[in-house]
Amino acid sequence: MCIDLFHVDWVFWGTIIIILLISFLVSVKIFKYTQRWRSSLSNTSLILEELRDFKIETSQQHRYKFSIVLITTREVLKAQMKAPLIIIFKHKEQTLSYAEALANIGNKVIIIDFAKLRKIKNGKFLKTEVDDELLSPISKSVCNYFSNLEYGSKEECNLVLFPNAIKHFLKCKTYEHIFNNIFLIFGNIPKDFELLDKFLQRNSITKSKFYYIIPIKRFLKDSKDLLNPLNRIKKTYKLNEKNFLILENSTKSMKNYETIVIGFISNIILNNIN
Repeated sequence: MCIDLFHVDWVFWGTIIIILLISFLVSVKIFKYTQRWRSSLSNTSLILEELRDFKIETSQQHRYKFSIVLITTREVLKAQMKAPLIIIFKHKEQTLSYAEALANIGNKVIIIDFAKLRKIKNGKFLKTEVDDELLSPISKSVCNYFSNLEYGSKEECNLVLFPNAIKHFLKCKTYEHIFNNIFLIFGNIPKDFELLDKFLQRNSITKSKFYYIIPIKRFLKDSKDLLNPLNRIKKTYKLNEKNFLILENSTKSMKNYETIVIGFISNIILNNIN
């Protein structure tokens, strides 16, 4: 069947194509404005090593495979120096800027990439989502692995949790004894605060080792009473103001506030070491 080119409405289809192209360009611009998506390191003095076949078995005898990325300086790796171990739960591309900055000051930074988490069943690797059950064994196995290496250190182990892992951490059985400092970056404030309230009711946790990073710009527009539950939590559980970083003008992407966040985390880690 032949198409009569003279009867095709080229103006109509040309308009559709132009609209689609403009929509695509606008979407890319919005994405670049709101996100810090990177796929490679900008500092050539840093080393990035990826372990693709990291396996664990949970208490329910489920087996999982995931990948982890180690980022550190050549000096730390070559000299087998002891340095604070920082574990970040997030997709690699979205946290690379944070990991690179923390590694630049002499830390060994581990990124656990949830996107590559697989459940092993009958010899097959099935894509799965992270849940409350997995955070504790994943954290413990990674800490133990790097502590047993020659360049590892048992003296300092820190955890940075981005919004995608907060809800799982606050729901799971506490494993905070593994870490010296735990940094919680909140994204869904109303729901996260409810979970945080229940979490802090546990008598077994050491509240002083928890630090809270809270971007609240979007939520302040929705509710003028947003800070009330936060202040209540501080007062009820006698939490130190120094354990909070409130970013009133930042959305949850924290774009343009990365330096403040990195400085807050770095200062806590360095001060606790000294």
